[in-house]
Amino acid sequence: MGYYEQRLENDLAKIKNALIGIADKVETALKHAVDSMLSGNDALAYDTVLGDRRINRLVMQLDDMCLGFIALHLPAAGHLRFIASSMRLAILLERIGDYSATICREAVQLPQPPEGTIAQAVALLANNSRHALHQAIAAFRQNNLALAHTTMQLSTQAERTFDQAIEALNKDYILDRQSLFYLLLALSMLVRVAAQAKNICEETIFINTGKSKPAKRYTILFVDEDNSCLSQIAEAITRKKFSGCGTYSSAGRNAADHLDLNMVKFLEGKGIQMAKAQPKNLDSLAYQSGEYYLIISLQGPVKSYMKQVPFHSIALEWNLGVPQKTSKDDSAGNQHHIEDLYRTLGLLTTDLMDTLCGEDIVCYEG
Repeated sequence: MGYYEQRLENDLAKIKNALIGIADKVETALKHAVDSMLSGNDALAYDTVLGDRRINRLVMQLDDMCLGFIALHLPAAGHLRFIASSMRLAILLERIGDYSATICREAVQLPQPPEGTIAQAVALLANNSRHALHQAIAAFRQNNLALAHTTMQLSTQAERTFDQAIEALNKDYILDRQSLFYLLLALSMLVRVAAQAKNICEETIFINTGKSKPAKRYTILFVDEDNSCLSQIAEAITRKKFSGCGTYSSAGRNAADHLDLNMVKFLEGKGIQMAKAQPKNLDSLAYQSGEYYLIISLQGPVKSYMKQVPFHSIALEWNLGVPQKTSKDDSAGNQHHIEDLYRTLGLLTTDLMDTLCGEDIVCYEG
C-alpha cells in the first residue's frame, strides 16, 4: 500500500474510532438516564445532563474531521458513502444524547421514582431501546450486515412495549397531572431511541452495500358498515394500483352475509378477481388494529368503529354515505352507480398514495 493510500486509510480509521467513542458515551448516558429515573438519583441525572455538552462538542469535532477529509482526499464511491453516513450517524447519536438529557430533566421533576407496574413497564421499554442501540452500534463497529438487519426489527418491538407502558400508566398508576406528563415524555424519548437505532442500522447497510433504505410501505385499513361494497372497492383499487406501496385490508362493523354482486361483476370487468374476497367483521381484526398506519372510514367517524384509535395510527374519514340500492333488473343503474363509486375512490386513493409516497409511488394502471 502506498503512502497516500495508507494515509487515507488512517484518516478513515480515525473518523470511525471517533464515531465509536461518541457512541460509547451516548450508550452510557442513556443507561445513566434510565437509572436516575428508576432510582430517583438526582445527582446522576444532573451529571448526565452536563455530560451531554461533551457529546455535543465531540460531534462538532467529528463534523470538522469529515469536512477536512473531503477537502483533503476528494473521496468517491465507498469512501464518500462512509463520510456521508458518518456525518449522519453523528447527528443520530447527538439526538440520542439529547433524549437522555431530556429523560434526566424529567426524572428530577418527579416527586418519587415510578413504582410497581409502571416501573416495570419503563424498565422493559428502556431495556428494549438500550438493546436496540447496543446492537446497532455493534453492527456498525463490526460492519455486520446480518446484525444490522436483525436489529432493525427491534424498533417495532419497542413500539409495542411503548403501547404497553402507556396502558400501564392509564390503568395501574395514580399520578398527578404533572408527573403523568413527565413520565409520558420520558417514555416517548425511550421509544425514539429505538427508532434512531434502526436509522443507525440503515446507515451501516448503506456504507457497506450502497443500498439506501427501501421506500416505506404502508398498512391501510378501510372500514364501513358491512364490508360488502365500499370498503371492498377501496381495498381492491389500492391493491391493484399501488401494490408496491403497502398492504391493504378492509372490514365492516357488522359483516354482510355476502358481497354486493353488482360490485363483484363490475370489479371483475376491470380485471380484479374477487373470488377469494369475503365480508369481514372489524372485530376479527381487533388484535392487530394497532398495526395499521392508516384507518380510513368510508361511512361515518372512525371513532364510531372502535373505542380508541391506536396511538400509532392515523384516522381519515371519506364519508361516501350509504351505497345506493338498485333493483335486480336495473343493470344500467347498477353499473352506473358502482362506476361512480369506483371513480370517486380511485381519485381519493390516488391522491392519498401521492401524499404518502411522492416520487417513490409505485403505480400500476388498469
